[in-house]
Amino acid sequence: MQKNSLKVLPIEATKKLNLDKSILYHLYVEEKKSSSEIAKIFNVSDVTIRKYLKKYNIPVRSVIESHRLAQGKFINKDTLYHLYIEEKKSTDKIAKMFNISQPSVFRYLKIYNIPTRTKVKPQLSKEILYRLYVEEEKPATEIAKILNVGKSTILRRMEEFDIKRRTISESKRGEKNPYYGKPMPEEQKKKISESHKGEKNPNYGKHLSEETKRKISEKEKGERHYNWKGGITSENIKIRNSNKMRLWRKKCLVRDNFTCKACGKKGGKLNVHHINNFSEFKELRYKPSNGITLCKECHTKFHSIYGVRNNTKGQLEEFINFVKHGVKNGKD
Repeated sequence: MQKNSLKVLPIEATKKLNLDKSILYHLYVEEKKSSSEIAKIFNVSDVTIRKYLKKYNIPVRSVIESHRLAQGKFINKDTLYHLYIEEKKSTDKIAKMFNISQPSVFRYLKIYNIPTRTKVKPQLSKEILYRLYVEEEKPATEIAKILNVGKSTILRRMEEFDIKRRTISESKRGEKNPYYGKPMPEEQKKKISESHKGEKNPNYGKHLSEETKRKISEKEKGERHYNWKGGITSENIKIRNSNKMRLWRKKCLVRDNFTCKACGKKGGKLNVHHINNFSEFKELRYKPSNGITLCKECHTKFHSIYGVRNNTKGQLEEFINFVKHGVKNGKD
């Protein structure tokens, strides 16, 4: 019977490998040799080298780092120390210099035992933010650059300090508007005008309901109005400019077919006159039966003859008779 032949291994391979940490670090980290290359030097397997790397807590390169190493995209310890410690360059700038990611730079720092810098948090006090944002009216983006932080950090701190943010409209007022001081060309004005005429206008054929008009009027009354000046308007003017008075005027105009009841002129500038005067007959102020349509010329002429106070129904009848027939007080 033939005996099985045994493969005789070299004496060096049969001995237990005792690989020193400093030697492995020098080959793997400093000389950038791969685990396969080191395994060939010591005539052992790649797995054995990786076990030693794990044993000595030497960070193993990732697949991407190994690929970059093969392409020559790696940073040696001296170069990284010079850039990061001596020149104080950021990890982001170093990453861009070597066309690698920022996490890769941090990984190299860890491998080379180069201490990372502690990021100093900027002093974002309420006083500083208020001065820059409110008093100097700087945008959040510009403040972020001044304080070397992100825009989101500025906005978050503003919210913490109850500093009210500007609206888009407020942030683009005056010289901050890119179109400030640039008049719009006449041709462009014409195009905009034409694009909103007739049926092209989104509000074409749409009319506000009386209820909507009332709500708009209520919303802009008193202190809510942009032009509020502390209540200096007289009660008389308030009533005459009220929505209720506008509705009364409209009803009278429609009833009279937008025609002056004195001279018969239709359309143009029309006024609605109180037949029984406004101040004495308060209960008749909003009654359509107490209103009459007069053109602007006739209305002005009436008040130039009879004055503007305590006018009567008799004065109006006399004036209309005079305009129509050239007769006053029943006489030629």
